[in-house]
Amino acid sequence: MLGVVRDPARHSALAALGEGVTVVAGDLTDSDSVTAVLPDEVAALVNAVTPFTAPPESFENFDPDYYVRLVENLAKAARGSRVIEIGLAAWQEQAAMDWLVVTPPPGLSLEAPTTGEYRIAGDVLDSQAAAIPLSYADLATAVLDQIDQPTMSRQQVTVYR
Repeated sequence: MLGVVRDPARHSALAALGEGVTVVAGDLTDSDSVTAVLPDEVAALVNAVTPFTAPPESFENFDPDYYVRLVENLAKAARGSRVIEIGLAAWQEQAAMDWLVVTPPPGLSLEAPTTGEYRIAGDVLDSQAAAIPLSYADLATAVLDQIDQPTMSRQQVTVYR
């Protein structure tokens, strides 16, 4: 597994995940930077980029084109590989690609118990299901399952516990 991050020193925990995990520098705001570090063939690219460390108080200075540029750069770097976006970014313009946007519920939590179970639903928030915390590990399982045995493509879905 290859992790591409802007500053590998800030993400030393990724490299500590174990054998077979490599972390390299790359910046998705520059598609050539990411393309240069990717092997010629990959099973899938998973993107989990956010400009926030927590929900912002206001979206007053938010630049929606930021995500559009990232999507365009990732599409270029993907070179035909499946792309799974964790977040809210829109991929509709990339109709020729195999993409999936996986949106975690608001209750995504480091403290949530890892169950090994999850449910994938449409892109309309189910407030009752969203009230149940989802662990990062269960979100990762959902993403890995969509890489290993894809059941959805070219749509946005939400993962719940």
